[in-house]
Amino acid sequence: MHNIRLLKILSDFNLKNLGWSFFGIISAAFILFVSNILVAIDLPTYEYGRITFITTFAQFLLLFNIFGMDVSLIRSVNTEQKKLSSISNSLIFASVTSSFLILVFFAAIKLGLVPTPQIAPALMVLCLSIFLTFRNIADSSLRVSGKYVSQALAKILETGTFFALILLLPRWFRLDSQWIIGITTLGYLMFFVFSIFFIKKKISKPNLLIFKEQLKFGGSLFVANLIGFLAGQADKLLIGGKIGFTDLGLYNLYYLSSTLVVINLSSVFINVAFPDFVKFGQSVEFRHKMLQWVRDFSYVMFFGVVIIILSTFALIGEKYSSSLVLIIGFSLLAAIQFKVSVCHSMISALNKRIFDRYVIINIVITIVYVAAGIGLFAMNKINIPNILLLNIAMALVTNMIQNRLIANSDDK
Repeated sequence: MHNIRLLKILSDFNLKNLGWSFFGIISAAFILFVSNILVAIDLPTYEYGRITFITTFAQFLLLFNIFGMDVSLIRSVNTEQKKLSSISNSLIFASVTSSFLILVFFAAIKLGLVPTPQIAPALMVLCLSIFLTFRNIADSSLRVSGKYVSQALAKILETGTFFALILLLPRWFRLDSQWIIGITTLGYLMFFVFSIFFIKKKISKPNLLIFKEQLKFGGSLFVANLIGFLAGQADKLLIGGKIGFTDLGLYNLYYLSSTLVVINLSSVFINVAFPDFVKFGQSVEFRHKMLQWVRDFSYVMFFGVVIIILSTFALIGEKYSSSLVLIIGFSLLAAIQFKVSVCHSMISALNKRIFDRYVIINIVITIVYVAAGIGLFAMNKINIPNILLLNIAMALVTNMIQNRLIANSDDK
């Protein structure tokens, strides 16, 4: 009954947009999931882990390159009801920061600061990060322009390009981590080019006042995203750096079939609902019903993820060993992560005072998490089960705090 009342509260919640968002994200996620399974089957486990390591560093570099200007683009428009000059603001900002990163990279090579064997991996990280920056800004621009059909098609084009090349290229070339990174980068480029055709008429002149507002909120988002990166990706760096790319490949396969699936599903709802979080977030009734819905749906997530993990390892065969303990553990983590993702979006849509408080609390949690990871590293206790337990504990604590902040925020 409370779900029916929730839909009534969301009076402007466009079910057609939700449908297209669901279609685009789920289709793209499925194509990407199948593609990753094919990559895991075809590539040695070491190479699969190496890809994970490179993409993780690219996501870290992305934080500095985009500086929260993708999400602040959406919030700027929804809170100030301004024209879409925030799109051009974000594109200009990304162009400047990307150019700076390119100059730093080649200056470092010229000065001999990058060892020759590391130039190729560093270049892959740089290219992946830059193209992902513009891809994310284009994605947010489509959302804020209400182009949900175009957004869905762009996601399918991006992942479809990756899938097609994964199938075709092995006929002439032997795929390795460099090929996979190159194909991924091409997919980002396809998304951006396709999106530009639909948002170019929506781009107005840059606005300094809106840019300052974006940059101010983007700073808070940068800190929050940096914390999120350390909380969500440091485990891969620890595993890859301490026990090797082979174990990282196994760990990423569990992540791919559990947490990543849930992140994609939660983004379906968040993709369309974020403007409504901004609009209705000050209502106590809305917040309580959202928390109830998220909690109920997380149970469905748990059992669904168990089935997905079992199916994934059945498809791959004996190349990767599965464990019942890890299957249950990753399924539990995925269910909690679903609640964390939706609640994070809700808090970012509340007033800045609550969001800043949330950022500070997350900093403390992340410091404890990183300290615990370093402790495991120092004691030579880095392994998949220990990292999994640490992630579950951190996700539980984070979600408990999120619930309190959302439920107890001022009703203004």
